[in-house]
Amino acid sequence: MVREIPNFGVPDDTLIAVVLGALLATLGGFLAARFEAWLRRREREQEAALLLGEIIFTFTTILGMADDSRKIGEPFGRITLQMLAGARREVDAYERHRDRLPDLRDPKLRIGVHKLMITLTMTLDGILQTSATLADVPQTKAGRANAEALMASREGGFDFIIQTIPAVQPLVKQLGRIARVSFDGHAAVVRA
Repeated sequence: MVREIPNFGVPDDTLIAVVLGALLATLGGFLAARFEAWLRRREREQEAALLLGEIIFTFTTILGMADDSRKIGEPFGRITLQMLAGARREVDAYERHRDRLPDLRDPKLRIGVHKLMITLTMTLDGILQTSATLADVPQTKAGRANAEALMASREGGFDFIIQTIPAVQPLVKQLGRIARVSFDGHAAVVRA
């Protein structure tokens, strides 16, 4: 004789359904949270790419305009130096938003952007400091010799910047792909 044990609680089928429902709800909540985090990360990356791309694009555009200005009249006259000061302000904008670099997932892109900005910034600062130093050079024979060396250094620095600008284009294009924006359109607006 088999003795049956009475079931005073929930039927077995119902218990299995409750446990399975709880597991599925937990899994669904976990997957929804992961998907939302992925979407937020992607959105942050797009915003960072757009912001940094626009700063770098504007920076190099101003440097290109300064190069055009340098070819007309006095190479490092007032207008050229004002454009270089404007480019320096774009560097300041980059520095304020540099904390957005980690939002870019591609480590080569992050390093490339930062390396390029450091290289161009150091050279730009050297040009601006040399220009300020030239204003204070005494008009003596030794002062003129020093001024010639400083002017040659400044020219070399500016030529280096102009030669480096083409290296920016692939980075800006990559930032544009991430931001889903074509910076070619920006260039067309600048030329217009």
